[in-house]
Amino acid sequence: MILRNDLKGKAVIVTGGTAGIGLATGLLFGKYGAHVYLTHRWGSADEDELRARFEAAGAPAPTIVEADASQDEDTEALMEAVKRDHDAVFALISNVSFAHVSKSHEDLDKKSFLRSLGYSAWPFVGYLQAIRETFGRWPRYAVGMSSRGPEYFLRATTSWPRARP
Repeated sequence: MILRNDLKGKAVIVTGGTAGIGLATGLLFGKYGAHVYLTHRWGSADEDELRARFEAAGAPAPTIVEADASQDEDTEALMEAVKRDHDAVFALISNVSFAHVSKSHEDLDKKSFLRSLGYSAWPFVGYLQAIRETFGRWPRYAVGMSSRGPEYFLRATTSWPRARP
């Protein structure tokens, strides 16, 4: 994704954005002036430290939201928070991943697979749907990633996003 020189006034949501690749991504968008919404789960973020990192990078202070991507209520609350300040979401960076850890091949089962899928892939789709429902349009960019590397790159259009290589 090529960033424009000025993203001032653009809303960017980074799920799992308080550490690792999510935080690095949020900082990059922030350096370009975007209003970054960082989500985390279960009180896992030192909000003062995060704000200090954005300030040190010359980026606007992020909005930090405790939101479990697998919980619809948290997603709705996040969308309302973004809507208070913006009329659209420029980019969704979904940095949520979970996989069942197996001790052997015999440990693999459909329930574990569906749980992994539910925690990893569905929140990406759920966030896209919530953005469309809340703002009446898709984000311009939507990316699913994790520390294991990019999984999807979608460019949102007025219809359902098409997969891009």
